[in-house]
Amino acid sequence: MGLGMALAAELNKYPGPRHVLELGPALGLSVDQESKIQAIFDEMQNEARSFGRLIVELERDLDQTFVEGTISEACLGRIARSRRAESCSSQVGTPASTYPPSSDPD
Repeated sequence: MGLGMALAAELNKYPGPRHVLELGPALGLSVDQESKIQAIFDEMQNEARSFGRLIVELERDLDQTFVEGTISEACLGRIARSRRAESCSSQVGTPASTYPPSSDPD
């Protein structure tokens, strides 16, 4: 999603599916592993599109609350929670166990 929240996941050995696919040959992914990662990536893309529509809706709602003078912390919290949850979901789907371990001992 580009919200800058995937770094923690990647630093803790949960790469995004795009990175795993890009490095597939170097990682020695099997056909089955590549297929599973591709399915995760495709689902992530579908969810990203849905999330994009949600963001537009939330931004529209946020704008309207400012226009009406009814902005609240609850409204701001709803937007923040929605964005953070979506950003981390694809990383959770691609743990290190889905592909061969790196030579990095950590």
